[in-house]
Amino acid sequence: MQIEIPYTDAHSHFERRYELDVRRRLGVITAFCAVNPENAALTEKTLSDYGKPECFFSHSALHPWQCGKHLPEDMLQYMERCGCVGETGLDSVWTDVPPEIQEKTFRFQLDYAARTSKPAVIHTKGLEKKTAEILSAYSIPKLVHWYSCRDFLSLYISQDCYFSVGADVSRNPAVRSLIENVPLERLLTETDGISGVEWALGVRVSRRNAAELLRKALDDELLAIAEIKGISPEAAKRAVFDNFRRFFRPEKSPRFSD
Repeated sequence: MQIEIPYTDAHSHFERRYELDVRRRLGVITAFCAVNPENAALTEKTLSDYGKPECFFSHSALHPWQCGKHLPEDMLQYMERCGCVGETGLDSVWTDVPPEIQEKTFRFQLDYAARTSKPAVIHTKGLEKKTAEILSAYSIPKLVHWYSCRDFLSLYISQDCYFSVGADVSRNPAVRSLIENVPLERLLTETDGISGVEWALGVRVSRRNAAELLRKALDDELLAIAEIKGISPEAAKRAVFDNFRRFFRPEKSPRFSD
């Protein structure tokens, strides 16, 4: 009997309670990313109250947008309970937090990840070259989420970084270029949460259409991977699933079965 390969969402944010039911019904193995202490506490409690199904788990770090409001030490208790650190990184486009504060937080959290042998999820926007230069000093597994810059990609590929494909893949040449240049064994799929799906697809997500739109976002990414890599959609889904398990490491996160 053939076992269906599950969807995987390597980068999401918990936003609405009903989406847990939707994701569980669709069988989407989801890594929920918490971005500040309040969000981390809420995500932990919500997943705990929900019953911690094996298809959901969380990881935490102070997001670069949040560095002006919190210290990286404020996230330690949450990072210690996770098998992965993130998202952390640098951003000069969507935040006015001074770069030196972001960098201090970024290095603190990468140092913690290296010290505890945990993988890290990376955010970078507008400072892609600087981000890659800092990352090069760390040998931990790294996942760069929704990379949408046409430049400096080789600096990350040379470090064997993983990449999660952005949900705007159907209209963003930079995301399609990423798929073309990154080895298949380093590609994952993501939604960046409900808000990410809304932004990418230009459609309001509600309880009624959430299943359809979440599936569409992930299918768009898988079909783009299949088309660009010249493989079947099923082979693309299998590869992404295997990459997800390899990066998040089942022995430190929930056990995923085939």
